[in-house]
Amino acid sequence: MCNLFLKGRLEISSKKDRRRIQKVLLFMNQPSSPDNPYYFLAKKYNLTLYFEVLQKPEPVPLKEFRKQKYLPEEEEVLAFPNKFAIDFYFQLLGQVGGKLEKPYCLFWNESTGYYVQKYIPLKKRRMIWGEGDEETLIARAKKKFTDKRLVFIGMKNEDLKMYHVLKNAGFKIRKIYVYTIAKRKPDVNIYEMDVVSFFTPKDVEILLEFYPDLPERFRENKIIVAAYGENTVQALQEKNIEILVRAPTPESPSLLQALDKFLYKSSLAGT
Repeated sequence: MCNLFLKGRLEISSKKDRRRIQKVLLFMNQPSSPDNPYYFLAKKYNLTLYFEVLQKPEPVPLKEFRKQKYLPEEEEVLAFPNKFAIDFYFQLLGQVGGKLEKPYCLFWNESTGYYVQKYIPLKKRRMIWGEGDEETLIARAKKKFTDKRLVFIGMKNEDLKMYHVLKNAGFKIRKIYVYTIAKRKPDVNIYEMDVVSFFTPKDVEILLEFYPDLPERFRENKIIVAAYGENTVQALQEKNIEILVRAPTPESPSLLQALDKFLYKSSLAGT
């Protein structure tokens, strides 16, 4: 058996006859490590995996960033919801000649907090983070930043959950947009796939923009739909798209496990 890497896809070839389920599309970045579990899944069931990314983060134009009339102040608290916000904030700040030596920072979760060290060394006393939930974020922010003004650094028109959580909690806060999401159409023919796997509601939304007849065509072509996360499941159900593989569940915490079980049952059934 040999592996052949092509753009956006990993193909597993074998002398064995292919099963009916051959082509699996995953809306995620292609894993770089050859030891990734998805590649083992492909070998196990003789699959061709296709990886597509429908959303590409991009910085807002420099002119648009300047229009927001943002001047960094050391005593403000920068509120970052994710790593993209950190990347594009420091990229744009550098382009306009801005500089921060010891800012206060607030993060949605711990991993985002540590990520900012890529750009600026911060002592723990100047930054705090939540645990991915509203209650912890508000409690910790009130304990340390009640008397300070917050600046939410985020994505234009989207990703405002953290902003609204802090604003509703009574903090003085303003928004600065540093990036947006560019939508892209898949390179592969969706209707030639045997399994199509969704990980976010946004991917469902974007794909429907490019393929308005998606629900009907999925049914006609008997394409198996897999979904990860309750919000993703809900987005598909609202469009009357049947889901045969879903996660997380008690039996399958990850979509990888759910696909493995589904493919195993399908192979036993001779499909």
